[in-house]
Amino acid sequence: MKMPESLKTDTDFERLSPLFSQDYLDHLEESIKAHGCLDPIDIWDGIILNGYKRYRICLNLKIEMPINEKVFSCKEDAITWLCYEHLKSASVTQETGVYLIGKHYLAQRQKYFHEQPPSFTKRSTFVYSTAEEVSKIYHLSSGTVYKYGIYAENLDSIYDRDRQLAEYILSGKLKVSHKTIQLMTTVQDEVLSLLDSMVNKGKVEHITNNELQKMMLKNKVITKTGSRKSSVSAQPNIAIKQTPVYDPDSEISGLYLTIPSWITSIKRSCSKADFSKISPEAKARLQEQLGELEEEIIAAILQITEES
Repeated sequence: MKMPESLKTDTDFERLSPLFSQDYLDHLEESIKAHGCLDPIDIWDGIILNGYKRYRICLNLKIEMPINEKVFSCKEDAITWLCYEHLKSASVTQETGVYLIGKHYLAQRQKYFHEQPPSFTKRSTFVYSTAEEVSKIYHLSSGTVYKYGIYAENLDSIYDRDRQLAEYILSGKLKVSHKTIQLMTTVQDEVLSLLDSMVNKGKVEHITNNELQKMMLKNKVITKTGSRKSSVSAQPNIAIKQTPVYDPDSEISGLYLTIPSWITSIKRSCSKADFSKISPEAKARLQEQLGELEEEIIAAILQITEES
């Protein structure tokens, strides 16, 4: 048994905790008041892994807690174990399930990067093999696991800026697509706060890309890239006389026609550049951008393979 004051907390672990209704938390508090904390708190290296709701209640009531000490070689192992354990719960929402699988994948990938830092050219191999490994645990495709990892990264970005809004998404109180969540990571804090307030007041339960963009325009918000969004449409309304025939290839035709020019540009720049004289800052920026491009290429290849 330990007093809660003697334990440490960690944001990365606490974010993985399932979300419960206020009625459930009230009932839990009454139970702890009457009978004490019956279920042990999982800890690792003095840090709470599992049981943050019970910990907060015991901390407030100054009640001792039973402890179950876990042994892990690193934080990433602790995260993957915690994700797997939480996913066993029947109370986990679909959104939280996606987030937990994504976090499992990201932690596993990070562990491999630490243990055997891959060369830049082999990074894609680590990304793909880790997605394959995690996909077998949860009986999903590797492409789905990779997309869940992107979802988790984007949601963490929102979590860092507006915890309540992230919890609305995880609880299912605010329905958003993965694409909209990605857009939410680029807007200013004012838009997130406004959306948070609207959900809290029951004014919105679902938001699309178009609706989020309208909020940005209405509030004349500047995105993180620094470009100001005009509240006045630059294009006049034009009557559409005939609806064009839908072409399913149109979504990617522009892409595969453009890619050769990217390849040519990369080859030309690399052949002409004297990398021994280029500043470390410029090389770091280029490597970062190439890394992001590589991850998007992997995601596209996995999606093509999955849906073929």
